[in-house]
Amino acid sequence: MDVVMCNVLIKALFMMGAFEDVYTLYKGMPEMDLIPNSVTYCTMIDGYCKVGRIGEALEVFDEFRTASISSHACYNSIIKGLCKNGMAEMAIEALLELNCKGLELDTGTFKMLMKTIFEENSTKEALDLVYRMQVLGPDMYSAVINDSVFLLCQRGLLDDANHLCMMMKKEGLSVTCESYYSILRGHLSNGNREQILPLLNSFLKEYGLVEPMVQKILACYLCLKDVDSALRFLGKTVDNSLAVAFPVSILKILIREGRALDAYKLVTETQDNLPVMYVDYAIVIDGLCKGGYLNKALDLCAVVEKKGMNLNIVVYNSIINGLCHEGRLIEAFRLLDSLEKLNLVPSEITYATLIYALCREGFLLDAEHVFRKMVLKGFQPKVQVYNSLLDSISKFGQLEKAFELLNDMETRYIEPDSLTISAVINCYCQKGDMQGALEFYYKLKRKDISPDFFGFLCLIRGLCTKGRMEETRSVLREMLQSKYVAELINIVNKEVDTESISDFLATLCEQGRVQEAVTVLNEIACMLFPVQRLSTYNQGFHKQQKIYECKDFGSKSSSILPSSCTSGLNFGSCDNKDVRNLTTNNVGYMKRSQLHGFDFYYSRIAALCAKGEAQKANQSAKEMLSDLTESMS
Repeated sequence: MDVVMCNVLIKALFMMGAFEDVYTLYKGMPEMDLIPNSVTYCTMIDGYCKVGRIGEALEVFDEFRTASISSHACYNSIIKGLCKNGMAEMAIEALLELNCKGLELDTGTFKMLMKTIFEENSTKEALDLVYRMQVLGPDMYSAVINDSVFLLCQRGLLDDANHLCMMMKKEGLSVTCESYYSILRGHLSNGNREQILPLLNSFLKEYGLVEPMVQKILACYLCLKDVDSALRFLGKTVDNSLAVAFPVSILKILIREGRALDAYKLVTETQDNLPVMYVDYAIVIDGLCKGGYLNKALDLCAVVEKKGMNLNIVVYNSIINGLCHEGRLIEAFRLLDSLEKLNLVPSEITYATLIYALCREGFLLDAEHVFRKMVLKGFQPKVQVYNSLLDSISKFGQLEKAFELLNDMETRYIEPDSLTISAVINCYCQKGDMQGALEFYYKLKRKDISPDFFGFLCLIRGLCTKGRMEETRSVLREMLQSKYVAELINIVNKEVDTESISDFLATLCEQGRVQEAVTVLNEIACMLFPVQRLSTYNQGFHKQQKIYECKDFGSKSSSILPSSCTSGLNFGSCDNKDVRNLTTNNVGYMKRSQLHGFDFYYSRIAALCAKGEAQKANQSAKEMLSDLTESMS
């Protein structure tokens, strides 16, 4: 048997998983007067690495290094194996040795090594490992740094990426187009506009305006500054036949910054010259609906249909959501009914959107009807859907219905959250059953589930009203220990610029001044949410009626709908006058809820506080105050 046959047998034994036989054969080669060659070593190293036996692989690799055989394949195999096992430092040692011998590293192996360095180490440790590779020479080291820049940008570490970029320029290394683009795109996404201009100038000087990536990032930058300037720039580049792609990423940034109309203008004025895709239209339509520009969204839908694109359920969900937020539930239901004619199946989001809107507007029976329909269609309602129903039910004190929903949640293995608990507690309080509310609170507390701010406040107020002061103090202490409640109180603390409100409440509690503590909590609630949800806890703010029972639904409403709006999403061809007439005629029975702004922001603030994102919660609270002030004026 010669070396070639021996190598074939080793490969076959690895494939069979006979690792002991492999080792015996390899070690027995000298007895057969056979000397392992580069293929033998590579097969052994690669075979052991693939099955995760890195110890045996390193043993063979050490024997390979003493055999005076040159093989870049052996080095590439051991580097891959070390990377798979998270041993980046040893992999770098192998890379440096490979470089010293003048052997070539595979591109795929190099990419794997760089990825492992940043995945298995902290940023500082990863950069220290990167700096060790400076001995690889300018070309290889430049590739290492550029890859590092890309990986840092992927992780959102833009400052470190920018530092590497500046270091490369100082040392005369080449900064690739991809590195510039990755950093600039990251800054654009994060809104760090003050850091963009210096780097953009360098990018433009080095690569010129003919580079497509320069054009794309410049177009995005101009869009953020002024859409009109961006449109002029895009017009010139198109006239010069430069390969500029539509700046899709900028649409999301504009919409996130509340500039849906700018996104609309950008799409509509560039669609004839640049390739605007369906997803771009969908992004803008959704942004317009959420921003309250429903008519613009419908106009854009009409444009999409004229281009021969069929609107999918995602876009219809956006329109239905927009109609619901405008209080135009009749039209939302009419659009839902038309989906079957268009061979579109309503999604879970479709039903959930309608349930949220119906609960918000007080049409509880309709919300329950849609909920049952949603379940019959095979959808699994999320906890947020249950919370909307429970919140609406709690305003009428319907404990039986509340517990039916809770039992349904338990049957479907859906865990209740703080909003669920708060709604049920409020339901007990509406009926004046404070003992039941207290027992329910402690039952869920044993499962580590606590109510939100309003749930606590509702329970505390109810107990205090009943004169159960010691129990009120006990619940108040537990409330102040809640991380979520502490975050909300801190938001108020920053606004009023005073000493710790939490400490003050704790002092009042310990001194037995419970009534004063409740007064402070009420003031906090008023500051956080001027339109208090608690005010609706004392009464159902709408009658429990069904939309289709309204006397005008079958006649007046139908007659005012233009023919183009009676099927599908041909809402898009309705002019502003039609929409205004429709809204005016519907106002008698579909009045927009004054609690919409509160409910929307309260859910968002609650979620942010639960995640510990106090700064974002504070910003949302400020936005809510601004919106509610406008709605009241």
